[in-house]
Amino acid sequence: MVLYRMARAKVNLNLAIVGRLKDGYHRISSLVVFLEYGDKVGVSLNSKRRFTLRITGKFARHLKKDNNLVLRAVTLLYRQFPHLESADIHLEKNLPVASGLGGGSSDASATIKALLVLWGLKAPPFLGQMLLSLGCDLPMCYGQRSCIVQGVGMEVTPIDFPRVHLVVVNPNIFVSTREIFSRYGRKFSSEPRYPHFSTYEDVIAFLRRSANDLTPIVGALYPKVIHVLSYLSQNGADFAAMSGSGGSCYGLCADALTAHNLAQKIKMEKDWWVVATATSVISEKTLKYL
Repeated sequence: MVLYRMARAKVNLNLAIVGRLKDGYHRISSLVVFLEYGDKVGVSLNSKRRFTLRITGKFARHLKKDNNLVLRAVTLLYRQFPHLESADIHLEKNLPVASGLGGGSSDASATIKALLVLWGLKAPPFLGQMLLSLGCDLPMCYGQRSCIVQGVGMEVTPIDFPRVHLVVVNPNIFVSTREIFSRYGRKFSSEPRYPHFSTYEDVIAFLRRSANDLTPIVGALYPKVIHVLSYLSQNGADFAAMSGSGGSCYGLCADALTAHNLAQKIKMEKDWWVVATATSVISEKTLKYL
């Protein structure tokens, strides 16, 4: 039996740098959504007493099998349950690497979810801490729920968020998050005031007053990002911004047809990676991450 999971792409719709700790880590505040698009993970149990990883897809060549976050995550989990079966994992890599879309974290989280289901286990009490040990993005990617992320990325508050259509673009650049944050030396922003997001108009109104503080830094290093933002704004997007530390950008669109047409125009005119998609909506009022 092969269990398939979507590893949804993550988009930081805004990113405020609100402070810095003594250990050098920056304190952030960000509105995060997950999309109806991402990588795909297939997991099947085996009797080999070891995990195997096969990577396919457009961006497979950019990943290494050794020291891959997926294998690191499942190996760490397996140490707690060595009497259970290991697994063969197939990762279809559809998202660009080092693109600010949380691909690696979502891949690892989706694999862990699938493995727990195949083992017939509920999420163990130690899972939250284990995910954090692998990266700040993993807990939110495990939940795949729209949320407000604060602190150094570990304070995650799930929120209700409307279905919004958007185009996501990467102009074929790979950005180091560590490098971008190390270059940040501007004045810190105030903590954004997040409203209740009921409509598309609520989202647009908030984002127009809450920027991504890293855009000037990334734009100076990678001018293509500024070009992408300008192109999206001039060709049908109601709002355009960079996701996280880059280099992917997004453009919010009024409806699915507008997003589709914009993505098709980009495919015809530019040599960029692009997808038209929408935010993933979870209807439950409350959702336990772990």
